[in-house]
Amino acid sequence: MAELWEFCEGALNIAAKFLLYSNTEDSYHRCIAGLYLVYKIHKYDDITKTAKVRVLPSCVSILRDLLEHSRANDHLDALYILSAMLRDGVFKFVATEHEH
Repeated sequence: MAELWEFCEGALNIAAKFLLYSNTEDSYHRCIAGLYLVYKIHKYDDITKTAKVRVLPSCVSILRDLLEHSRANDHLDALYILSAMLRDGVFKFVATEHEH
């Protein structure tokens, strides 16, 4: 069971990279894709419900921009999902990338 949890946590981390580390011209679409992936993996997989997405200070602005862009463009689904994830504590705001 531990191997399955590690696999699911790895999938969650890969999806989070799409959400938090997209820096290309189509970054909004990549962020949205990552948002849906993280939401699906975290919300509907009982194994990963305890896993958290680590968010560095440099990535907070990405989440804020995604919220603002979704609100400005009436992307209510993305706005709902991101707000729900923030409310439910899916994100763990940390100072460094790795735990010591």
